[in-house]
Amino acid sequence: MGTSTLHVIGPPGWVAEEFRRGIAEGRGRAPNGAVTNVVAHDGLSPVEDIGEEDAIWSSPGTLIALDDWRRRHGLPPLQLTAPAADAITHLPYPLTRHRVLVARAGDIVSGRAFDGTIPGSPPNASCPADRPADPLSDDDDSLSDDSPFSGSFSALDERPWSRVASGRVSAFRAARRDVDELRRDLVRAHAPADSLIEVAGNVKGLAEEWCAVVDPAMGRAVACSGVCVHPTPGGMDVVTVFDGARFDSGHREAVLDVAAATARTLAPTRALAAGSTTDEHHIPPPPVSLLLGIPVDTATPVVLEIDPVWCTTPYPFGCKGMEAFVDAIARCRIDSSPAGDAVGDGSFVWVPDPWMTREFSRRYRGFDPVRGFNPAGSGD
Repeated sequence: MGTSTLHVIGPPGWVAEEFRRGIAEGRGRAPNGAVTNVVAHDGLSPVEDIGEEDAIWSSPGTLIALDDWRRRHGLPPLQLTAPAADAITHLPYPLTRHRVLVARAGDIVSGRAFDGTIPGSPPNASCPADRPADPLSDDDDSLSDDSPFSGSFSALDERPWSRVASGRVSAFRAARRDVDELRRDLVRAHAPADSLIEVAGNVKGLAEEWCAVVDPAMGRAVACSGVCVHPTPGGMDVVTVFDGARFDSGHREAVLDVAAATARTLAPTRALAAGSTTDEHHIPPPPVSLLLGIPVDTATPVVLEIDPVWCTTPYPFGCKGMEAFVDAIARCRIDSSPAGDAVGDGSFVWVPDPWMTREFSRRYRGFDPVRGFNPAGSGD
């Protein structure tokens, strides 16, 4: 994609300023076709002036609302690439060091999600927690797809973390819950049965968290920054990089190594629409953002989350890192024109969770381009 414009849609307002500052610092060294113009939108009304090749940074909720508005006005949706909602479950245990399960809310409520062994599920949760492993080893047998997945809730710790797998909703925030609390909260929030819920064991003693932007097609990280430090390892209080947090500089190379190993693992998780990365009309494995944690006892980074880059915070990646980050965002835009990218079942197009669609899709339904918002028009 050859683009020069990045649209930053929605709050907070400092996000656009961070992009502008990062691009300005790297100006003069940017390759041809790199983003040089940042356009900020407050997200209070639909954005109408997005070009076919423009890059987009947005929260998932705002993108859902905007695509709903575009469809209602005969416009194609703003399709972006993203990792699969269950991408982290496809990583071998040495890269995560904690068990992760992604299941339908309906199956969790009914108990089917935790009823013994689940055939065909990834090997992530099958490895004992005390098993020594080299996170970069390719010959570890935990990489085998033949390992059974233990579906018992107890295998995920007493009170594992749970959240919507590919986003956030106000009625079900990320929190530690036991199985009864999880089912109760899903029922009380009227969770859609087909919403995907991630349940993950707790990584104990986190001292630092880092963000790495990785390119699976290249098999390496292209940008990296510290995110926050935990003054008390494992505690909930954090100091962020924007508040002056100081990180152990020795962790950077370890983060880059684990990020590269993750990139290589993610590349084949789903076949391309045409089964080839050489066809320019088909979607290659997309760049993704990793949140990594560093436990105080091992200092070996572990992958906590795999997220789209187009909604990732612009951390201080440095000049080259910011260029690579913005380029990664631009590459997530899918050409929706007739001659553009082919989007099929094997592609990496982002599909919002039904729970998020239910919460965010109505935001712009009362908006009239001439008269502004009409509250009475916000229904179906």
